[in-house]
Amino acid sequence: MDEADLPTYDIQRMADAVERLWRRPPDEDSPRSAVRLPHAGEQGEAVRHALGMLVPLMGVPTLYGGDSHGPNIRWRDDARCLLLDGEEGILRLTSHPTAALEQRERALFERGVGDGDGQVHAYADLPFLWQLRRDAEGGPPPLPPCVAPDWERLEESLRSLMLAWATQLTAQTGDGSAAFDLVNHADGDRPLTFLYGPEDGLVVMVDDEDAPVDDAAHERAMTTRGWHDRAIPVARWWVSTFDPDPSGAAATAGLAVAELRTRGARTPSDLGVADVTCTDTSGEEIGRLTLPGLGLNS
Repeated sequence: MDEADLPTYDIQRMADAVERLWRRPPDEDSPRSAVRLPHAGEQGEAVRHALGMLVPLMGVPTLYGGDSHGPNIRWRDDARCLLLDGEEGILRLTSHPTAALEQRERALFERGVGDGDGQVHAYADLPFLWQLRRDAEGGPPPLPPCVAPDWERLEESLRSLMLAWATQLTAQTGDGSAAFDLVNHADGDRPLTFLYGPEDGLVVMVDDEDAPVDDAAHERAMTTRGWHDRAIPVARWWVSTFDPDPSGAAATAGLAVAELRTRGARTPSDLGVADVTCTDTSGEEIGRLTLPGLGLNS
């Protein structure tokens, strides 16, 4: 997107609106508790532009985050939360009483994902799938995970999370890369690693170091299952890389679930989560990353 195509806002009007949101008691039924930021073109560029305008007015957000539809970025204290979210064609800055907003969200995570009364029908419908707290202070208590009851739900969870990273992480963190391991307790705690980075796209790797060396049948089996190549420099792991888009997110999730089941996992309860990180290009962690929409207990 050319600079000329980016949305432009009157900075003084925006500053006045932000000041009003902070000073006015939040009332979610009032249009005065929301500021609309229309945009055209790619949402990631609009999020970057909005943050470039809002951070000088409000400071660095307490929490970055999002889902596969859009951002979920928060300036939060114990009394008030300003929330930047939105979907295609619109971003919104809204003011909420912190306790009320977080209680509503906690109730959704506690009820979980499924077809029961009060449940959300898909992981993509949760308020957010990932959150990154850049500062050690100021965040809410951890949310309960929405544990996936079956493989279909887990695959949907992974697909939604991968797409959320692909569409939101770079826009919010610049050069940030995110990763985590799924640990297969049914297969000697073998790790299967997920990674997203602005240069790498979506990556999934599996530890295969205990496989027979130079076994042609095993090599054929791995490539038939969808693995692209052996990872370098991670000796004797297998790796597959996909585009950061809906088809790439679906392929990443599908390959991972199939591999876990092939290697003995009977249900998602056989899996754990480890090594959840978000790092910069030097490998230094840039905050505390949590994945409440992953669908598994940590």
